[in-house]
Amino acid sequence: MKFPNKITTYKESSIPQMIAILDEIKKSNGSIKIFDLLTNIKQIDINEFIEILDILFTMNKIKFNEIKGVIELC
Repeated sequence: MKFPNKITTYKESSIPQMIAILDEIKKSNGSIKIFDLLTNIKQIDINEFIEILDILFTMNKIKFNEIKGVIELC
């Protein structure tokens, strides 16, 4: 995960991608399939996408509903 620092600007960091992912889930009425989320988020590396999902899960912002196979907001 990229954090802003002297070399990496805020826009190049992972924080705007986190916000975009949360916004995309909100636009989908609070739940979305992982593949749909990945295709809706532009210009993101799959490794960074997984890291961001991991951080959001750890922060208790999202959860994975195994029965429906979707990511939901907490």
